[in-house]
Amino acid sequence: MQFSHAQLFLFFLCLSTPAVSRRIGHKHTRIAERQAPACTPTAGESPTVDDVPAIESAMAACPSGTIMIPPKTTYHINSELSFTKCAGCTLQCLLYLTGKTSGVTVSGLTMRNPPNVFSSVKQSVTNVTYSDLILTAVSKSDALPKNTDGFDLGGTGIRMENIKVENGDDCIAIQNGAEDITVTNIQCTGSHGLSIGSIGKTAGEVDTVKNIHFKNAKMTKCSKAAGIKIYSGGYGTASCYGSDEKECASRPSTAKLTDIVVKGFSGKTDKDEPVASINCPAKGTCGLSLSDMKVQSANGGQEYQCSNAGSIGVNCVPGASG
Repeated sequence: MQFSHAQLFLFFLCLSTPAVSRRIGHKHTRIAERQAPACTPTAGESPTVDDVPAIESAMAACPSGTIMIPPKTTYHINSELSFTKCAGCTLQCLLYLTGKTSGVTVSGLTMRNPPNVFSSVKQSVTNVTYSDLILTAVSKSDALPKNTDGFDLGGTGIRMENIKVENGDDCIAIQNGAEDITVTNIQCTGSHGLSIGSIGKTAGEVDTVKNIHFKNAKMTKCSKAAGIKIYSGGYGTASCYGSDEKECASRPSTAKLTDIVVKGFSGKTDKDEPVASINCPAKGTCGLSLSDMKVQSANGGQEYQCSNAGSIGVNCVPGASG
């Protein structure tokens, strides 16, 4: 895993062996096993200070002990960080890229049950590469895991390849300011799919998303495979997004959809009609094109419900909702 000029919030938990009590014969004897030491990396407390040497030094000093991270501590990862010296460690981390972060590569990680979104890239970040990642957040009860987005992306120049995500929220959420993002070979299970948005939340402000490409995506047990969504009354890209259809009707979006190409979708949905709901903004534009669509509903139908869509390459029937 490599980072350059990045901010990374890390929470380490490395298992140690506590002292234990054992009962021998009729006597209660306490056998004090050696307890592994604890080490705390010292943060440089400045974006210009690389905290990688301090973190790696702590792991080397306590390879089988506990790495203590003080509350509200930020470590700045300005060079390559290796966890090979930390044996038997469980890491709970958020990959959070912000500021003027640039030139970041994240590869070969398996992440499970993060405190929130697996990875966030803010609008000012440029040139990020993700590859060969496995992300899992699965509930052990009937309650669905919330806020478990695989990726929230708002930066520029992001490349993603060979990604597996199993979660209960967006697999990928493309956010305001995102530009030039390419995702290839991704598998999403149990998620809300590949999402553009939500954007257009603040009236009077223009949100933009440009040049986003998804290729070779496999979607399984998702509430939707892909979608574009904005808030009612917003300015940006997509159709009305909200739980109240009356709210959407009373405050129509002025979003401008341009050069949106959906091509080569195939598969079968878990529900009956429709296979897609395309609700274009009544006061905006809908530059949408669908082709080579081979998606069937659970009952074998291929109904596309549309509103304000015009000619988009498929036969539409009324009834689309946000």
